[in-house]
Amino acid sequence: MTRQQQIEALLVELRSRRHGLMNQSVCIGFDGYIDRIVHAVKQRSTPENYTRFHTIAEYANHLQACAGRSGDIEIVPVTEEVGGNAPIMAQAMARLGVPSTCVGTLGEYEIHPVFSNLSHFFNPQSIGKPASTLAIEFSDGKIMLGEIEPLHQVTWEHIKHQLGIQKIAEFFQSSRCFGIVNWSSIYAMDGILRGIIEEVFPLLGDELAEKFVFVDIADPSARSRHDILNLAAILKELNTKAKVVLGLNRKEAGIVYESLGYVDQDQPQEVWAQAIVQDIELHGVVIHSSNRVTGILAGVLGETDVFHLENPARTTGVGDHFNAGFCTGLLLNLSLLQCLHLGNLTASSFLTTGQSPSFDDLLALGECGNPNNEKEVLANESV
Repeated sequence: MTRQQQIEALLVELRSRRHGLMNQSVCIGFDGYIDRIVHAVKQRSTPENYTRFHTIAEYANHLQACAGRSGDIEIVPVTEEVGGNAPIMAQAMARLGVPSTCVGTLGEYEIHPVFSNLSHFFNPQSIGKPASTLAIEFSDGKIMLGEIEPLHQVTWEHIKHQLGIQKIAEFFQSSRCFGIVNWSSIYAMDGILRGIIEEVFPLLGDELAEKFVFVDIADPSARSRHDILNLAAILKELNTKAKVVLGLNRKEAGIVYESLGYVDQDQPQEVWAQAIVQDIELHGVVIHSSNRVTGILAGVLGETDVFHLENPARTTGVGDHFNAGFCTGLLLNLSLLQCLHLGNLTASSFLTTGQSPSFDDLLALGECGNPNNEKEVLANESV
């Protein structure tokens, strides 16, 4: 099939299956931030007009020039909004029509207004005070300065105290996909995963084996190789209970790949993906970069280029939107390549508009044509 035929086939599947999403559900945890999005000012000409730093490299060079003599950088508020991998991904799936429960740090005594009324399908369940992030946005990425002390309070015992084991089990029982995100910032996540395996999974029925567990570790730069290998061992065990899919950006994938003992970082993404899924013994893995996304699911490898935008409206949260689209594809029983396309469409719509897209938004974007160049092959074939 040509590229356009593949996109047209995806749109046919989306139209025919969209109403089935209301009978699916997802549960995602366990973080929650209030994100303050800002621009860093490079030069200001008037109180109303300024030029911002457009690239991270440009900003980094300015910081380097400040070494030894300090500096003062103005920031301009852009917006305050939902932050955290769990709330962003959950509300993005809710916007697509998937009933989504978000268990996270969404308010100390009540749900913070920023997390309220996000979508009819968004069900917030708070377990504590939100963390906060100052996100400096650039055209090629973002620098995020986080105050994450509230996440240090998120432990398995704390979650059980806040919600009760029966309620937690009900969330998992009713969901076909569980999202476990931001492992890197929640230092007790290994214990949470262990608690889920030992205390929640025994309460679920045989259908657990057909459920997906989507894991997004977030940037693990501050975590040790020992930590990453411990997580890998837990995910390996988790995959014996359900279908574990690990989602990574290219930087995260490189760190995991190296932690597994590989030294050649110049290998293409499909080599990284094959090594990670085989060594950890996962159902699947997805690696997305700024220009390409690679996935393996149940032994099938798929790849596609991503949409390229010169001046994106937003970059903070784009990975969570890709994950939301990809997992929506899993719930719709789409092929791996179609899941990757749906992830790309969701992320691209968000990059273009700065808003989480509706299902109709994705259909409209898909009808505009697709510049992607993709392939799908068996993972054990040469690519």
